[in-house]
Amino acid sequence: MSHLCTNGSSWKSIFFFAGGVVLLFFPVLPAGAAINAPILQDPASACSGIDAYVTLNWSTVENATSYEILRNGTPLQTVPTTTYDDHAVSATETYTYAVVAKNSVETSAPSQAKNIIVDRCGTTLSSPGSTCQAQGQGPEITLSWEQIAGASSYVVYRDTTFLIRVPSTVNSYQDTTNLKGAVPYTYFVKTEWSDGTRKDSKDLPITAAACAPLLDGNASCGVTNPGVNLSWNSLPGITEYQIIKKGAFFDTTDQTKFLDTKIQQRETYEYQIRARFGETASADSNTKSLLVPRCAPVVTAQSACSPNNPILPQVLLSWTSTAEATQYNIEEPNHTDGFVAQQSGS
Repeated sequence: MSHLCTNGSSWKSIFFFAGGVVLLFFPVLPAGAAINAPILQDPASACSGIDAYVTLNWSTVENATSYEILRNGTPLQTVPTTTYDDHAVSATETYTYAVVAKNSVETSAPSQAKNIIVDRCGTTLSSPGSTCQAQGQGPEITLSWEQIAGASSYVVYRDTTFLIRVPSTVNSYQDTTNLKGAVPYTYFVKTEWSDGTRKDSKDLPITAAACAPLLDGNASCGVTNPGVNLSWNSLPGITEYQIIKKGAFFDTTDQTKFLDTKIQQRETYEYQIRARFGETASADSNTKSLLVPRCAPVVTAQSACSPNNPILPQVLLSWTSTAEATQYNIEEPNHTDGFVAQQSGS
């Protein structure tokens, strides 16, 4: 006894009478409804990190409930979908694939076989990011990558510009060449083999750190007034330098030196430099602590004749004022009869 199903197949009923009734059902495909072989697309070679794999896709087959993948004529895997990734492959090896459609009662003929030579994969590039070099020497970017078996060398590029070629035993590089703070860069590494094959890694974007320069300086007595002379090294890409004095913003300059005359003698001042790269500011530089010295006045002398006695020569002295001075001692060198005079101003 048969019962027609909505999908065009039927269920065959078999009755057994042995102390009761037992009904068994099994599907029977209509005549001429044998499942067809799937159509296998060309396999594609791909990479997962440094590991190669093969991607397979094929057409859906009516009445099929699963598909069996054959690799080099041997069953590899059975799946319910129409795609499969084969990760158990080796680069440069050749593989032949076919797919069989199946259901509970029938198996199709294999699909047309497809061959593929598995491509090599390039390395994977990584970096902890950008940091600042010691002694205010600007940013540095450290790169590392996975070593590829059989590779002969690696070539490092920054924004498509060649940086360095290293042997296969090396898997890291530190870039310090003309990096501008707060500027984004893109790196990739090309893996090379002795047969001429080359494979690029994925791009790795990294923004260079905004670094402060190394500050130096001294406090001295100038020609007329004491001053603090600050200097620092130049860094690429800086738009201005900010002078920090006693922990607060003081002034800006686009030069690598600065003279501060707004100081008091016998007072200690602390300075830092903050570099700006457009809208981005660096951390403060090292601190320079400077004690301003107490400075002697600058004396000028002019010889003249006394207005009261034209034959009597005299020397007219003048000098700069010195902050906090209460008196000035005037002495004539190489004489024992020097004298002292007080003056309330300069």
